[in-house]
Amino acid sequence: MQPSFRLVLATLAALAALTLVAGCGKKIWPEPSAPEDAFSFVRTQGELSSGCLMVQSRVAGAWRNLRAVHLELAWDDCEGCPFQAMETREFVPGDAFSTLEQGRLALTACGLDPAKAYRWRLTGKSIHRTLRDVRTEVMTTTP
Repeated sequence: MQPSFRLVLATLAALAALTLVAGCGKKIWPEPSAPEDAFSFVRTQGELSSGCLMVQSRVAGAWRNLRAVHLELAWDDCEGCPFQAMETREFVPGDAFSTLEQGRLALTACGLDPAKAYRWRLTGKSIHRTLRDVRTEVMTTTP
């Protein structure tokens, strides 16, 4: 091998090693860079009436950054079991079944069995798609 060829191989090997090492390290989900980017759900409540779950919540913080809300539903037929949504419905603030005004969210999900109890929670999606979803605690609504 010629000395210049060895130098090129050594340089390429060093660059490959740097590329591999640069990808290592702790990876975490991005957090809002400033408090004005974040929102949270507070005072969330729901009522099941005539097969419709009517949910109201206050969205604290940067409520204008709320892009969509997912309502995750499961039957409340397994006491003590971890929550696992059987159905997810998406609501975009301002569509026919949801409103978001001055940080007050209201949504209505119909077509539910009025004789069943449900466990549910809200998951908020930010307009900043790289930010972590915001979830409420799991709620229970009885007929």
